[in-house]
Amino acid sequence: MCAPAGTIGRAVEQGLSEAQYNIGVMYIEGKGVSQNYTEALKWFNKAAKQNDPKAQYNLGVIYASGVGVPQDYIKTYA
Repeated sequence: MCAPAGTIGRAVEQGLSEAQYNIGVMYIEGKGVSQNYTEALKWFNKAAKQNDPKAQYNLGVIYASGVGVPQDYIKTYA
């Protein structure tokens, strides 16, 4: 599945972590795209690897709560 089209899609393609984080939020909330936890996780991971603190936080929350992924407390703190 690709990133949504438009300005944010272009920013994602350029590798901007804030845009990647925003795409993750869109997927987790189902805003402008179909809700998809796997896609949200993918985009949060991309942003987190660029040291985006909001993406890192959301990854921790996702793994701690087990929403859309198996609950994993080790990944919560990784």
